[in-house]
Amino acid sequence: MLVRVWNFIPGILDPLGEWDQRYKVFNAGRFNSYSRWYGGRGEFGRRIATASGIGTASDEFTVHALATTNSALPIENPRQVSSYRYSKKFGPLPPCFARATRVECTPRGAPRLLVGGTASIRGETTYHIDDLDLQLEETIKNLAAVVASGLGETGDDFSLKNRCRSLLAHYRHLRVYCPRLEDLDPVAARLQLEFENVERMELVQSDLCRKGLLVEIEGWAGLEPIPIG
Repeated sequence: MLVRVWNFIPGILDPLGEWDQRYKVFNAGRFNSYSRWYGGRGEFGRRIATASGIGTASDEFTVHALATTNSALPIENPRQVSSYRYSKKFGPLPPCFARATRVECTPRGAPRLLVGGTASIRGETTYHIDDLDLQLEETIKNLAAVVASGLGETGDDFSLKNRCRSLLAHYRHLRVYCPRLEDLDPVAARLQLEFENVERMELVQSDLCRKGLLVEIEGWAGLEPIPIG
């Protein structure tokens, strides 16, 4: 089963032919391919992989994919609309990816949650355009929300610091993308305070898939019980 995809897209926000963004062209191709592969949009909720779509300075379009024979389940975020249900303002055909994928580890390991590119988006709308601090706050809440979903918890209120912090403690690896080089260090400093158990953090300067977004974060989290206190 395909569980994780990384798409590195040259000129991700540049126009291409009659399209105003190359990313929309990519989304249309991905949607049509996944529809054929999975047997239609109705299967996306059960089978689709999580993903990141990131710009690249290279002129080569590159896709990295991870698959497993282990049991895996797409995970959505209660604070966000599923990507494949976005309205047409994001293109004639929407993006199609899960917010995360829960992968069962055998024989006795705790499940892992593979979390795709996560940003300051609520519903399908970008929040706090061009405000790094508020975007980072919203992104952190979304990262907590997908862990809660992966653990089978309900509710979408992550304003309580203790709840949010306990969920963020599950993360072990983060990768941070920022269009502006000068934003990487302050973002990393904030994340080091919020994610107490992260063992590795990668920082990458890269264009993102929406204008006005200043940070996107991906990673993986262990879904084992976290000791309290």
